[in-house]
Amino acid sequence: MDWTTFFVYNRRDHIRLLLTELFFDAEDSDRVESTRSDHVDDHETSDLWVIEGGRLIGHVDLRPLIDVPDVFDPENDEGRIDWQAFDAAVHADLRGPLLGRGEELRLLDVDQDFAAATSDLPTLYPGRRLVYGMNLWMNGELSDEPAAYFTDPDPS
Repeated sequence: MDWTTFFVYNRRDHIRLLLTELFFDAEDSDRVESTRSDHVDDHETSDLWVIEGGRLIGHVDLRPLIDVPDVFDPENDEGRIDWQAFDAAVHADLRGPLLGRGEELRLLDVDQDFAAATSDLPTLYPGRRLVYGMNLWMNGELSDEPAAYFTDPDPS
């Protein structure tokens, strides 16, 4: 099964809330465990793509910032996210008009911007557009399924 979850938000604190829930605070402990397991799998990526004005202007590899608990390591039985490194890597504010609820992410040159990326986005876009919020692409279909599992950090 081929799948990718896209979270499209316009503020750094939205991403902070999502990461905290994904890796530590989700009500469904099986979901947290699955996220952590995927994170330690070498084939998974955790990328934050910063897009302004329809162009990719930045990329942050989140994997090194997220330290999941290790039941075999008494020094790391809780895990953590390095918020100081996260804040240094992720701008607090985006410039220009911000995407909002119900709006589609419009990318001007996805092939060029994501040529070196490990992402399913060029395969998906422009035929299927991502909208503000939570998007799941699974086996060629796009849905808002993550919204059933995670708390939306911007429910407005």
